[in-house]
Amino acid sequence: MSLSKEQLAALVEQAKARNAARIAAMQTTEQTSSVATMDAVGRALDVSVPNSANSVPQPANKLATMLGVGVTGAGLALNTEQLSAVDLALQGQSFCLIGAAGTGKTTTTREIITRVQRANHCLPIPDNSRMLVKGAPGIVIVGFTNKAVNNIRKGLPAHLQGHCMTIHKLIEFGPVFYEIDTDEGSRNTMRFEPMRNRLNKLPHISVLIVEEASMVGTDLWADLMAALPNAQKTQVIMLGDLNQIPPVFGPSILGFKLAEKTTIELTHVYRQALLSPIISLATDVRTNNSFKLPRSLTDVVVHDNGEHGKLTLHPWKQRVPHETATHFMKKFLPMMIDNGVYDPEEDQILCPYNKSFGTLELNRIIADHLAKKRGAYVWEVIARYNKSYWAVGDRVLYDRHEAVIKQITRTNGYIGKVPQPESMTLNRWGFDPQGQNAPPMTALEMLNQLETAKEDDDAKNLASHTITIYIPDLDKEETLNTAGAINGLLFCYALTIHKSQGSEWRKVFLFLHNSHSTLLSRELLYTGITRAREELYIICEGDNKGKPNTLIQGAGRPVIPGTTLREKIAYFSGLAKQLVAKSSKSGKDSNANSDMENDDDF
Repeated sequence: MSLSKEQLAALVEQAKARNAARIAAMQTTEQTSSVATMDAVGRALDVSVPNSANSVPQPANKLATMLGVGVTGAGLALNTEQLSAVDLALQGQSFCLIGAAGTGKTTTTREIITRVQRANHCLPIPDNSRMLVKGAPGIVIVGFTNKAVNNIRKGLPAHLQGHCMTIHKLIEFGPVFYEIDTDEGSRNTMRFEPMRNRLNKLPHISVLIVEEASMVGTDLWADLMAALPNAQKTQVIMLGDLNQIPPVFGPSILGFKLAEKTTIELTHVYRQALLSPIISLATDVRTNNSFKLPRSLTDVVVHDNGEHGKLTLHPWKQRVPHETATHFMKKFLPMMIDNGVYDPEEDQILCPYNKSFGTLELNRIIADHLAKKRGAYVWEVIARYNKSYWAVGDRVLYDRHEAVIKQITRTNGYIGKVPQPESMTLNRWGFDPQGQNAPPMTALEMLNQLETAKEDDDAKNLASHTITIYIPDLDKEETLNTAGAINGLLFCYALTIHKSQGSEWRKVFLFLHNSHSTLLSRELLYTGITRAREELYIICEGDNKGKPNTLIQGAGRPVIPGTTLREKIAYFSGLAKQLVAKSSKSGKDSNANSDMENDDDF
């Protein structure tokens, strides 16, 4: 049977409820309300702000602190480091605010935003841009992904929520078309470039807050700085956790800024009690504590500390190829769903890869089982050269936002290959044991299609079906009918660890396999582990035939050397010197070549 209107409405309401529950959970668990002791407050009041870079300043304004500056608008007490961050922000200084998972960065950032928008140095936006409104407070919060800024956006007043966006949106990345010459003649090409740049500046931004700055590469940062009318007059506050995965493209700008700007490190964990086995494991991985990391991992181990959290370590019985591991998941995941151990509507699966033993195949397994359970029709959708299989009620990821499919219909004007008919027996790999193949096209239909294709370039880009999705984060619907939009749609039951950055879930399943060894690192493990709020279930390689388990292997392979902030800053300082030296040498070579060219001219 197909989904009734009532069933579809129920799915949308579940998505809304799931979104609301996550917001409430983040607000409740981000920082446990606690009142600082008088001794701690006294110590904080007696220390003034030092001027040396990379030191942790203390709150200097005793009167302001006594008047309640040390308490957030929600009545939460700020600790010494958090007060220092607020104090620097009010002074208009640029700085870095870092800390491991649960140390209160989000709470501190919201408080900074609340207070700084009223500060003298935070001037209104002077002009309109595509994303900024003239006259609005001159404070903008950016990140590499929507997920990275969603946590901040949800806790802000309505008039500031529109100022939370990706860097790409702020500097207005868009398609730029070029004509290039090749051996076979000229052809058109396209690439995405920022429309805001050194020749087309943004309006002045007084305060720029960069969420999850460890995800931002140096190249993208250079694009952002080039778009600011006077970057030196913009206060920049960088938030991040150097223990997480660095950006995919180029080194992280956060590391270089730590070596350049004043840095405040939050160390007190609020989100989960220190008794949490999840936080304990994350800390042991982060510090490469070989004495506490699990050894002789050959059987399932469960650490259940009740309200403090639950951790399950499930080792593979033996090393198997990725095909065998994937086949195992075709039985394991449906069993976990049917037994209630894994709730695909609330829980999240994470995996390092898309392909091989990765999220693409895991998502197909889950989506296929769920569609059969709810009796949904599966549609074959053809978008250019790709075929994909979708059903109403599927959880998907579109433009980095979680969504649910509400409707699938045939696209008017589509002129491509005829897809298979929709069916309740069609699976997510395109096989329908009880279905019929699509009827072959007649010669006349083929000729008509070719003629239409020559005349209508837009029609060639249409997908065979139009998919309507609902996005709870934005509370709006989107209609997708182009090849680009459909091919950008992903299931989100299983995500790569990279895509999960900036998000957290109550329960997370982290699947690791020996085929992931080339990507395995300390930062990858730490990022995956810290996405879980209350319960974490890890499937990984155990200790087998002299080879250590996945956790020990990964903890010993840092992408950024060092375990302390000082060590990591030293690494980035050295790297910065190397880049400067390389750039200097490149400049000299360029000047020498220029001189030679000038000599030739004369």
